[in-house]
Amino acid sequence: MTIDGTELAISLLEPDRKYYPGDVVLGVVNILTEKSSIKRSIVLELEGIVRTACKSEELSTLTIGLKGATRHPNIDQKESDATAIHHFGSSTYEGDSKAQIQYQLHVILKKGWLKRLKASHPVKIWERIDVDVPELHLPMEKYKQLHNPSGVIEAMIRVPRRGFCPDDVVPIELHINHYTRPKGPLTVYFYVLQKICREAKGYIMTENRVTATASSFLILDPDTLRLDLPLLFPLQSLVNPNTKTDLLTISSKLKIQIKLSEEESSEKIKMTFPIVIGTYNSGGLRWRTVDTLPLYEPAPPYSADR
Repeated sequence: MTIDGTELAISLLEPDRKYYPGDVVLGVVNILTEKSSIKRSIVLELEGIVRTACKSEELSTLTIGLKGATRHPNIDQKESDATAIHHFGSSTYEGDSKAQIQYQLHVILKKGWLKRLKASHPVKIWERIDVDVPELHLPMEKYKQLHNPSGVIEAMIRVPRRGFCPDDVVPIELHINHYTRPKGPLTVYFYVLQKICREAKGYIMTENRVTATASSFLILDPDTLRLDLPLLFPLQSLVNPNTKTDLLTISSKLKIQIKLSEEESSEKIKMTFPIVIGTYNSGGLRWRTVDTLPLYEPAPPYSADR
């Protein structure tokens, strides 16, 4: 921002660093002026800004934490740097225009002969969630049986752990036993449903968002009418980490549906697995990409001519 020949800007001292709640954020304030000298000290007000949005209001600005003041006495050079320090206590959430929590490092220059100059720089705060902990290594398994006019179908699904990170691939064991011949292929849908609660100015907004989806067409063995198959479900990078702070709560569920035929009215077997989406891992077994997993032949496309 420039007023009367004086320019004010702010940037991050460590732009490539990942910041977590409670970390100290260092900013560099740059002042460029055409004035030959500045006789009196200037005052820089440093703020941490959180921008929030909900369904019923436009973006609003709130000040979090305490304002800090940095004084620069007798600045005679045309260009000057100052260091801004601020703590951010919660994580960033950039879901959509209806629900956001964004942070900025904000600086205001006060000078008697100048109008107020303002500048800001976005800061992304990551929730520190480690998924390589014993309680998130435990497998999850569910079994369901469905009776319908075409017969009985049994399904067992096993997920090897509860903790994952964005861009991980979830290996899923699927076991199906159909006691009568199905009308067509089975369709398995996978998706991550995230419940998002965000509070600002005393208003609590709750929203459910589907943040990752996939599907597979499966054909039972014509002789045994059984299917035992490992499936791979990639979590896209847009999946938000599980978060629990004063401002924001995000919880995640992996939901799996098995559709018994291509008919719209076809019954479904539904299973839900609570999972934790983390932001980093300290080591251990990881499923980062499909390339690190065994490859399985995809099910052939269903054809009515077969």
